[in-house]
Amino acid sequence: MRIIAGKYKQKKLYDFNVDTTRPTGDKVREALFSVIRGVEDFVCLDLFAGTGAVGIEALSRGAKKCYFVESNINIYKIIVKNFQTIKVPNESVNLLRTDYMKALKGYKNKGIKFDFIFIDPPYKTDYAEKAIDFILDNSLLNENGFICWEHDKSKLDKLDKYNVFKEKKYGITYLSFLNNYSNNFINMQNDKQ
Repeated sequence: MRIIAGKYKQKKLYDFNVDTTRPTGDKVREALFSVIRGVEDFVCLDLFAGTGAVGIEALSRGAKKCYFVESNINIYKIIVKNFQTIKVPNESVNLLRTDYMKALKGYKNKGIKFDFIFIDPPYKTDYAEKAIDFILDNSLLNENGFICWEHDKSKLDKLDKYNVFKEKKYGITYLSFLNNYSNNFINMQNDKQ
């Protein structure tokens, strides 16, 4: 795995081999950021962070700060190693080793809001739906903020209750972009594919 673009371009990331967890691959990350187009000065959240690849990619492309949440201690250590190897400045990251819901409640209590939230839990769980509901119900998105949910086809029927403004498919992987609004800064509300 590597960083695709920006100031950390071509830097290699340490990976892991855990049966229940799969990192977001280079091609899907590249597609994700081609949809977003720009993250300059964004405050981001990489929930279920894994290697931290999506959040580090956002920082590489100009995000102001990225929060990372990972509960698995061994994977958490890999994120720390990736920060150290790439030399990500400490002030641009906040890494928690905790349960995703505990983290979200903490952000709510501290008044932290995000421009971009990436959610990629194990596909066979309902963690994403619970996280998205909490984020939307508690206004954890800034104005024009949005969520990208990485999932497989088993979750397609769960999307109806959300305002999905963009969908992309890459092999068995789907990226669904959603927010609280009827329009958004990406201006792709009529560009579902």
